[in-house]
Amino acid sequence: MINRLGPESLAGTDFSPIAELHVPIMWFKNDMGVEFYRGQDDLDDYEYATFEIEGRGKLILMRYVNAPTDYVSLLLADNFAWGQTFGATMASIAEELRVPPWLFHWREGGEEASLAAPRSAVAA
Repeated sequence: MINRLGPESLAGTDFSPIAELHVPIMWFKNDMGVEFYRGQDDLDDYEYATFEIEGRGKLILMRYVNAPTDYVSLLLADNFAWGQTFGATMASIAEELRVPPWLFHWREGGEEASLAAPRSAVAA
């Protein structure tokens, strides 16, 4: 089960970018009613929403304000409990977020990969 969290929940947790979701941020805001918060780092302003998957860990959906609006980045807590292959973990996150799995993309070995055509190393 996935739960929405507030920005205060990020304290003391380190996150790493894992994948890009080719979904407009407005889909999360309007269709799912997800509240995005504003933040700033050394690069730019960004919008983010925080979640926790029960028993697994925290994740962030983030989009830099000046980045294209048709995707958001997925960041996972460094202590996220994978417990499965990469592809299976991405598929379960896709299900929790109600995002079609083929919209998840990442780079592996310098090549584009996705759940639409997982490579053997990341297949579920």
